[in-house]
Amino acid sequence: MDKITRELKTTNATFEQVVQIVEQQLGTSGFTILGKLDQGVLLRLAGKPTRAVQYALGNPLLGIQMLEHTPEVALYAPLRLAVYENRAGNAFVAYDRFTSQLAQYPNPEIAPVAQLVEQKLEELVAKATGGGQERHADTGGTNGAAQGEDTRRNERQ
Repeated sequence: MDKITRELKTTNATFEQVVQIVEQQLGTSGFTILGKLDQGVLLRLAGKPTRAVQYALGNPLLGIQMLEHTPEVALYAPLRLAVYENRAGNAFVAYDRFTSQLAQYPNPEIAPVAQLVEQKLEELVAKATGGGQERHADTGGTNGAAQGEDTRRNERQ
């Protein structure tokens, strides 16, 4: 996506052209993978074979709808999703609730978009895990107060 962004900037593309190009990058989930970090590499090098990958994913067109009202949303968008395998070989998908992350910004302009993003993410994870078992963890909110269900983890069935 960075390569596309640089090309669009140098060619002075219109916003309509930008929308068209971004839409071509989106999958059926409405998201595109913006980055991938294989965090299992160091564990494997340490002799602890573990699969653990973090993905940055999102929809830049939805992101700008929030960023124009609250630039701090850039701290949480794109979304981050971890896919990992436990010692028993079971695969899990973990992610933070997007609406919980953005709750600290009480802007009525971003809340509906954040809810849409979270819904799309939940649908994607359910599809990827085959509707696997969902677990919630009370990880606390941004100010340390317990908010509950801030992190979700789905096991692949």
